Amino acid sequence: MLFKGYFLNCFIGGEKLAPGVAGTWKNQIEMSFAGYDMLIVQHPETLNANPADFRGQALDTTEVTIDIRPSNIEDVVEKLRGLATLLSLITCSQVVLRGWECPGANPSANYWSVIASTGYFRPMLQIRDGEDCQGIS
Repeated sequence: MLFKGYFLNCFIGGEKLAPGVAGTWKNQIEMSFAGYDMLIVQHPETLNANPADFRGQALDTTEVTIDIRPSNIEDVVEKLRGLATLLSLITCSQVVLRGWECPGANPSANYWSVIASTGYFRPMLQIRDGEDCQGIS
């Protein structure tokens, strides 16, 4: 089943450009993390944005897609929360998992009220370089 998780405040670049996305910013990262192969896709409108312009705000930035078995949903959610913590450290922002969808599962979605804000001072990695970000796994 196709699981999609949604992050706030994850201003990272990709390693390749998604099909049908105009522009020069790469917005996809394929990586393995905690035993799962995932595709991280940045929303195109956030790629040209300056994270400093969003200090103190929460912005929907990122979709993570993973092919899973329905019995793995709780484990995947836990792992994505851990990935959000790592991404928070490298982006100097509060990256949070705000929800997920998995059509065909029961329940098929879950969303939370979250508090998070964009920080962005001096990130530890070149956050617009997907290959750098891919290496955190």
